[in-house]
Amino acid sequence: MTDLALADSALEFLSQQGITKLYPPQEDAINAGLLEGKSILVSAPTASGKTLIAMLGIINYLYKSKGRVIYLTPLRALASEKFSELKKLEKLDLGRSIKTAISTGDFDSVDKDAENADIVVLTNEKMDSLIRHGVEWLDQIGLIVADEIHLIGDTDRGPTLEVVLTKLKEA
Repeated sequence: MTDLALADSALEFLSQQGITKLYPPQEDAINAGLLEGKSILVSAPTASGKTLIAMLGIINYLYKSKGRVIYLTPLRALASEKFSELKKLEKLDLGRSIKTAISTGDFDSVDKDAENADIVVLTNEKMDSLIRHGVEWLDQIGLIVADEIHLIGDTDRGPTLEVVLTKLKEA
């Protein structure tokens, strides 16, 4: 793990979390350019380490950039779970403090915590609402992690995710 091109504090953080070796999908993501800022799509079984891939990308992005990270999930329960995991990144010393927020509530409200956070965990529907309301901080987004991307083909949740990702790419 020490050969990863990450800040020393990030490597120490990963070690403290008990992460000492990467699984094959994680190594594949690194080799595909994750830490060079390339866009990647990860399709791997449950418990194969996809969340760590996202975290490595987030850590790398926040170390190199001042922009904001959006973590999209299809469900409030999943958003809450990911928020708890990503909140741990606030312990990292990346030369600045990192703030994490979650916003999954009323689609017509704008969460004040999200306005000031570096990492914002949102449901796809909440992100759609924020885009429609034209919140000011959208132009600060530099990294988007879309969890459960396979839902694009789903007749119920797919269209919202597809529209959100399209609008964010166009922004």
